[in-house]
Amino acid sequence: MQDVIEWVCNAIHARASDQYVLVINVAKLVKALEDEDLHRIIDGADLVGVDGMPLVWYSKLLPECLPEKVSGIDIMMMMFQAANRARWSFYFLGATEEVIGAVRRKFLTEFPCATLLGYRDGYFKEAEEPAVVEKIRSSGANILLIGFGSPRKEIFVERWKGQFGVNVIHGVGGSFDIYAGVTKRAPMWMQSAGLEWLYRLAQEPKRMFSRYAVTNTKFAVLVVRELPRIFWPKIVSLFHKQL
Repeated sequence: MQDVIEWVCNAIHARASDQYVLVINVAKLVKALEDEDLHRIIDGADLVGVDGMPLVWYSKLLPECLPEKVSGIDIMMMMFQAANRARWSFYFLGATEEVIGAVRRKFLTEFPCATLLGYRDGYFKEAEEPAVVEKIRSSGANILLIGFGSPRKEIFVERWKGQFGVNVIHGVGGSFDIYAGVTKRAPMWMQSAGLEWLYRLAQEPKRMFSRYAVTNTKFAVLVVRELPRIFWPKIVSLFHKQL
């Protein structure tokens, strides 16, 4: 997480343009393996983190493992804290009008030394995108936070990347809802145990069941298929040492 915040800080100090921070979880990984466009967008992001303990655990089997989980909302909160010290500015885009309004009020109260240069809900048509992007560009914000679902968020960034006029773009997904208190985040022990998805499922069973039932099953199958490829060289090497 500290690496991410240092990267963001360097991008702002260097006056970089539209550097994209993207995080992936099991659902997005599975979707990307089936969607070439999403796969390409993830590969083209400037910084990619993993928001999911199952992916961190799986990486421990690989030659280069992931250091830790870096969730979208944790990055957002660290950005807020850093911005309060360094006086960075933001533009918030996404969620409903009610939610984004609540996010605005809470942010201005909790981080008075940071600046909010603009915000709007995420309910607009594709034909309205040029006007939305122009509003963001003219705000002069350092950081753009986008609270859309996936893959709409990734497609929107790819379509307009280079024209937002910000230093850093971060896709926060449903983090605005959590920050506004509309939905609750799983307790820390569930996060550490990789059960955050189960907590989310309990809150929104109808909307989340098909997503988690399908993607988690597909991920489990993918892992099982990969195990022979991972472990066979190790077995061969051990066998040669015994000889």
